[in-house]
Amino acid sequence: MSDKRKTGGSACDQRPETERQFLERTNVASQIRDVLAKVIENRPEDPLAFLADYFEAVGDKGNKVTRAYQTLLLTHYTQPAFQNNIQSAYEILSQCKVHRHLRGINGVIFGELLDLILQEVPSDIADKLIKKIACRDYEVVVYDVFRAGVVTSFVFHEYIKQSEALYNALDTSASYSNQVPGSSQLGRANKTLCDAALQQLLLAVTTTGDDATSVIEAGYSLCPDQLTATFSQAMIESGDNHHGDNHLTMKRDEFVQQAAETFLHKVKSLK
Repeated sequence: MSDKRKTGGSACDQRPETERQFLERTNVASQIRDVLAKVIENRPEDPLAFLADYFEAVGDKGNKVTRAYQTLLLTHYTQPAFQNNIQSAYEILSQCKVHRHLRGINGVIFGELLDLILQEVPSDIADKLIKKIACRDYEVVVYDVFRAGVVTSFVFHEYIKQSEALYNALDTSASYSNQVPGSSQLGRANKTLCDAALQQLLLAVTTTGDDATSVIEAGYSLCPDQLTATFSQAMIESGDNHHGDNHLTMKRDEFVQQAAETFLHKVKSLK
């Protein structure tokens, strides 16, 4: 009799769990609520791509640096929600094991994250920024230092890309290089125009302060009309009114290097 009751009890215990029980056991409901809250908070242009990036970051359990980087990419650094993403990335990296009984962010972990952010920047240029904002391997990276380094790296990354785009606009050999296989990709933009463009970049960077007026003035110095006027004046003063092959040129690497130095001069060391 007791055996029958025992058998009946076992059958009852083996009943399939309900949908609600499944969601609670796997914590899926909680994760869905969290990601929906992030979608509403960040308001991405492509919500589906945002969700894909988010779950890719959550699913990458083996590399917290990659997860932190993916979290930072969820929103452009100019958006208010990016500040929350920095906090989330910091919390992810804070779980890294840096010692036998200690977790947190040290200079090594911080450096790996900066390398990911700057991976599309030429290595020799990226190294110059990292030397200014990175911490020593054994140092504990506090949040304020972490935030400043992350924001600076994202701004620098975009600055370099914009500098490259500016050079491409001045490069008279670009169409030729694109048409001829194996042709040099270093460029040969007119040096007079390159020097004028670099001077405007220097003016924009050095005159930008914390006040809104200086930001507007810096933006004006780089607007198309102002650049066109600057280029025209530079060509007139140099007597170089055409782009002949015999005139002095500047290569892309040199232009980007000088543009980077202008930015780096403004960056304060975090050490």
